[in-house]
Formats: sequence, C-alpha cells, structure tokens
Amino acid sequence: MRIPGITPAPIVAHAQAHADVMADYFRRFSKPPTPEEFTRGTRYALEAWPEELHTLSVPSAGFQLTPAEREILPMVWGEFPIRKEYASAYALWHNAEEAVASMRADDGTALLELPVIAQLIARTTDFIATLPFSEPFFKLGTRSPKDSDLWTASSGRVRNGFDVILLAMSSARFFQDCANAQNFAEHAAGKDPFEASMGPSRWKGDPNLIDYLPWFWFREFRAFPKHSEFRCFMLNRTFAGGSQYHGINRKPNGPLLEVEAFPELVMRGYDYEAAIKAWFPRFEAVAPFDDAVFDVSVDLQNDDTVILIETNPADKATFPGLKDWNAPESFNGEVDWAADSWRNPEIRIDAAALRAEPPRP
Repeated sequence: MRIPGITPAPIVAHAQAHADVMADYFRRFSKPPTPEEFTRGTRYALEAWPEELHTLSVPSAGFQLTPAEREILPMVWGEFPIRKEYASAYALWHNAEEAVASMRADDGTALLELPVIAQLIARTTDFIATLPFSEPFFKLGTRSPKDSDLWTASSGRVRNGFDVILLAMSSARFFQDCANAQNFAEHAAGKDPFEASMGPSRWKGDPNLIDYLPWFWFREFRAFPKHSEFRCFMLNRTFAGGSQYHGINRKPNGPLLEVEAFPELVMRGYDYEAAIKAWFPRFEAVAPFDDAVFDVSVDLQNDDTVILIETNPADKATFPGLKDWNAPESFNGEVDWAADSWRNPEIRIDAAALRAEPPRP
C-alpha cells in the first residue's frame, strides 16, 4: 500500500509501520470480520437506509469517501502524533486546528502535507457549513468515536474538518472499520494486504468480498438521557424484545457482571416498553432487513416519541445488552431493565427477573 501524495522516500517506512500497527491492533484488541460478516455489516450502515427509515431518526447528511481517502485514513492512524502539549483533552479539543497542524510523523512529514488529508479536511469543513444544524454529531457508517480520548470533551460533535480528523485518528473503532474496508477492497482486487492483520489469502475470490467505500455522517445532535436508550431486536420481522442500553457490564458473549438501575426505569419501565412496542410496526414496515438490532430513545414527556438511533446485524458480534445470544429463549418479546443494582460474577442471571414491578396506585 502507498500513502497518496507522499514523495517516494518515506513510502516504504510508512507502509511497514502501518502493517505493524494493524497487526498489533488486531492481535491485541480484535480480529477482523470474515468477508461475509463485513458485507452484512455494511447493509445496516446509515447510507444503506431507505429514506423512510431516515424519517424515523434524527436529521442527518453525509458523503462517501473516495478510494484515496479510504486508503490513507488507516495508513496514517497512529503514525502522526500531536507534537504539542495540552493541559487537558478539553484544551486540545478547543485548539483542534493547531493540534492537527502539529501532527508529524517521526521522519518529519506533516499530516497536512499529505494532499489527500488536506483536501478531505477542506471538503468536510465545506460540507458541515451547508448543514441546517450546527456542530453535528459525527459517525462513520453506524460507528461513533466513543472510544476516543476526546469523546468526553467533544461529545462526538464537530465544528469543521479539523475536528473530524482528530476524532477519526483517535478512535480505534474508526481505524478498524477503515482498515477492514481498505483491506477487503485489496483482497477483492486480488492483492495480498497485510496478512498478519487480515487473515490468509484464501479470502481471494470469496463471493462476499466487496469494494466498500465508507461514509462520513453528520447528524443533528440530540442529548438522549441514558435511561431513555434501549437496544432492541427484530428477528424474522417480529419484535423479539429489548434491553436497557446503558449501565450494563458483561463479559463478551458471557455472564453479566453488573447492571445499573435507573430510577426512571424502576418507576416507569413498563411505559417505556409499551411505547417501543407501539412504535415497532413503523420500523418493521420500512426496514430493508428481516433481522436487526436497533437502538432507540424514548421520550415519555413528548407524546411517547421514539427515535431510531442506529441499526446493526443481529448476531453475536453485536452487544446484546440484557439479552443473551447463547439463550434464544431470552428473546421473548419483552424489554428488560434492572430494578436494583446487581453484582455477582459467579452466577448467571435471568434478565427478565431484573424487570421492575409496576408502581402500585
């Protein structure tokens, strides 16, 4: 792989460093999806939604990355550190343009000297300026950069292209998605990208391989209260249940360790459940897939309004909340929440037992 716009001298060093970064990341934190898993995931991205599905969500707009932009973003991830010191993440965030200008590789190459990056920043800034809402929430497909060190300072909101680059380059989730997209595109083209991170070349010729170009998405910012967010499940176009989204700590595909009880759910959990079930037929009628994990926010103070947040594949790669992919009976059409704080790392728990009793009159 090459870094577009860089003179030949540093190409080999950067490409090798990129290979090492990718291999190390996947070895320590994750494993790449199979071509089938990756392709299935792209069908749930915001750009794949029909317009009718967008009407159930918050206003948003986006643009598709070019092949050169897809190629360069994982290439520069981790290779161009900020060369200035800031007292806090908040100070860094409020000096985003200065911070990006200071980003240099070890060989002295400045990030802004890369034409593709400079043009992407300008294009993003111009695009944000056209939006009817200010400081939008930034996503890559369905991914938000909530793993970024700048998440607390920014809340995921961006003002211009410099903010976007800072968030993109500080999020391992973004890196993983861009790297997967680029490497699967190379596999589809019959090339051998870095096999240490992407698996053997047996994926060449896989019918599920696609040349996917990710999208930058910008959504009107909404501060959803944590207790109002739910992860819900549609299986075979039937409502299979839901779960409180926040306050859940569990091992990946394993037992629950802790569940936080939100007072609003303890008091009115069944009202939230009823609102979701009443809204679900609107989602099912326009969803372009038969199975999905979909996140919503419910506002009982505003006519029980339900807002669709995102969609994901209905498989074990998607966090199930209080449901359990290993226990099909947990997808029983009910919404689960915690009635009280619970800790026990030894014993599995029936999520339905956590549901609150309705308040007595």
